[in-house]
Amino acid sequence: MDFITKEIHRATRPKAELILASASPRRQELLKLCGIPFTVVTADIDEVALELEVRMRHHESTHIRMAKHIVRGLAKKKAETVFASHPEAVILSADTVVLCGNEIMGKPTSEEDAYRMLRKLSGRTHQVLTGVCIMNDTDKTIFHTATKVTFHGWKDGGEELARQYIATGSPMDKAGAYGIQDLGALFVKEIKGDYYTVMGFPIAEVHRRLMNFFPMSERGGAPNEPA
Repeated sequence: MDFITKEIHRATRPKAELILASASPRRQELLKLCGIPFTVVTADIDEVALELEVRMRHHESTHIRMAKHIVRGLAKKKAETVFASHPEAVILSADTVVLCGNEIMGKPTSEEDAYRMLRKLSGRTHQVLTGVCIMNDTDKTIFHTATKVTFHGWKDGGEELARQYIATGSPMDKAGAYGIQDLGALFVKEIKGDYYTVMGFPIAEVHRRLMNFFPMSERGGAPNEPA
C-alpha cells in the first residue's frame, strides 16, 4: 500500500482501538502517560519455544545481535498473535532480555535460577534490551532500545539482600531477575541509557512512534499520571 493510499485509508477509517499485548502492570502504567485509551489482551504464545526458534534461525549471530533478534522477534510475534483476532485495532507489544557476558537472560525459571542470575550480575556491567512492535492492518514498526547497567559487588550483605528480594516473589516475572523500579534498584551502581528500557518499556520512544498511528485528534485527552 503506497503512501497516498495509506493516508486516504487512515482518514476514512473509524477511530482505532489501541491494544497492549502485555500483562505487565509496569507497561500498563507507563502507557497511561501517552493519553491514549487502551485495553489489554495478552498473546497466547510459547515464549520459550519461540526464543529457541529465533536462536536456531540466527545461530551464527554474535551475542548482542542474538539478543536483538530475540526481543524484536518475540515482540513481533506477540503483536501478530493478538492482531489475528483484533484486525481493526492497533497492537502494541514488547519483550525484554538481559545480556550479561555470553548469557541472554529472560525471566528466571525458579528461585534458584533467580539467585544465580543476580549472583552473575553482581559487580558487572550488563545490557538490558527491549524490543517493541506496533502494528495495524496497514503499518508495522519494530524497534529496540538498549541500556547499560552496572551492579554493585556482593559485599556488606548483598547475598542476603538477594535472598530477601527473591523471597518477595518480585524478581520472578522480570528479565534478569530484577526490577529497577523496586528493591532491585538497591543492586544498581550505575545506569547509562534510558531508564524505562530497563523497566521493559521505553515510553518516550513508544509515544513518539504511536503518534504515527494516533493523530492528536484521536487521543483521549491530556496524558494521564499513573495511578
